[in-house]
Amino acid sequence: MHKLLFSLSILLVLIAACSQGSHFSKIGTTGSSSIPPGYCRIKGTIFRIDSTLDTNDNSPCSKAPCIALVRVDSVLGYGAGFGSINTGAEINLKFAFTLGPTTKELFPNLSDRLPGLDLSSSFIADIKRINSINNTGAENKKIFLVYGYTKL
Repeated sequence: MHKLLFSLSILLVLIAACSQGSHFSKIGTTGSSSIPPGYCRIKGTIFRIDSTLDTNDNSPCSKAPCIALVRVDSVLGYGAGFGSINTGAEINLKFAFTLGPTTKELFPNLSDRLPGLDLSSSFIADIKRINSINNTGAENKKIFLVYGYTKL
């Protein structure tokens, strides 16, 4: 009898644990609360757009701006290993799919379309820190990468 109760208890715990895992996905599609390791979820506002285009013709950033100075309006959470960032900070964000709308011409294989962001646009995004070397190659500066966002 004890073995049967123990087995049923284990089974119920496993079923409950598996059902909880189905609610998590990345921001940009559902806005779920799960934040991947190495990422931070912020609410931000576009403060300035760097209009410099990439010189690599194969890059989406050669067709539309990808880098913006963003004010962090609030920090919504951290994934494991990110570190920290302050509300009110101004950070450089590189948008992997540009600041423009993700059209079929520019991104034919992208299923989730992004509306694009302009000056003063507010959004929620998961950001990941990357290192960028300045033009002289002497110094690293903080820059963060964004793949998807939800425009507010």
